[in-house]
Amino acid sequence: MFYTGADNLVVGDSNSYSDVFVHDRVTRITERVNVSSDGSQAVGGSSWARNISADGRFVTFTSDSRNLIADDTNWVRDLFIHDRELGTTERVNLTNDGQQELSNGPGVSSMSDDGRYLVLALNQILPVSQACLLVAICIYAIVILAQLNWWMYQAMVNPLIIPQVVRKNL
Repeated sequence: MFYTGADNLVVGDSNSYSDVFVHDRVTRITERVNVSSDGSQAVGGSSWARNISADGRFVTFTSDSRNLIADDTNWVRDLFIHDRELGTTERVNLTNDGQQELSNGPGVSSMSDDGRYLVLALNQILPVSQACLLVAICIYAIVILAQLNWWMYQAMVNPLIIPQVVRKNL
């Protein structure tokens, strides 16, 4: 799987943007995979390769294109999964309630071997109150981890100085 701005790898590549391709080394066939479910090429923005499942059926890619799915109106780079067997393309960087992500698109993604599970970092824009709460939770978690690391270090150096309750929990 790779991406390139070359326009001579598949017939009908006229979008003037980089596209994502899968090349089968046995059949020597190159297939463009950053297409909509009806097979239309991506227009209005480039696409970049992300992941391919172990069997090659599922491919994820990011794209600035707005025509790969219906109602793509967030004007940010999105993450898509294309099923090469069924020829379908879906956007996957959605909020838990199915809304479009409104920030700079997805960060790093990873796919399970069978393509069933995706892990991605969303750059979701939060209202100030939620962002402050998230920062407070993160700071609290860092403090807890720092304390836990200190206790673990102390247990390695001198196990006798660890209080009995902590030693049981470790």
